[in-house]
Amino acid sequence: KEAFEEADQFKFIISTGGPLSVNLWNEFEETTNKVVVNNYGMTEIGSTFFTDLKREKRERPSVGRCLFGDAKIVDENYETLDFGKVGELLFSAPTMMEDYLLGKAPFIESDGTRWFPTGDLATLSGKGKFEVIGRKKNIIISGGRNIYPEEINNILLEEEGIIECATFSIPDKNWGERSVAA
Repeated sequence: KEAFEEADQFKFIISTGGPLSVNLWNEFEETTNKVVVNNYGMTEIGSTFFTDLKREKRERPSVGRCLFGDAKIVDENYETLDFGKVGELLFSAPTMMEDYLLGKAPFIESDGTRWFPTGDLATLSGKGKFEVIGRKKNIIISGGRNIYPEEINNILLEEEGIIECATFSIPDKNWGERSVAA
């Protein structure tokens, strides 16, 4: 806290590299009195999503709007989903990579546009802000229902005394998979 109080040059802090829990986000801002800007990007597309600098305009745990290029949420058939529905986040922009050095990137052509499938599950709000729910490959399917480990982690992290957790699946003979947390 003291380091940030003495560092007037910091107007805001950018969080990137993984999901930012709402509790950590709130606690950090309250403790340091600095604005946290949640960011989303990846090597293939760059840093392209940012939350607003104005606290009252942010929706937590949103990664904000797509500022460079276009993004959409699609189902398993790459059909665009309505607001609030969970699907894969696709991205398109002239700034994204052309291909991988030693192989083909998994681009998808749709409506004359070249899209990069991020492998991340997300939703889009009616205000045009994206929220990353988790990784597509992390979904736990239990009794035919999709369970997103990151959502469970966020709930657990709201409990006092829990500072870190991980949710994963174990085989279950009745349900296929069962979620457990550590």
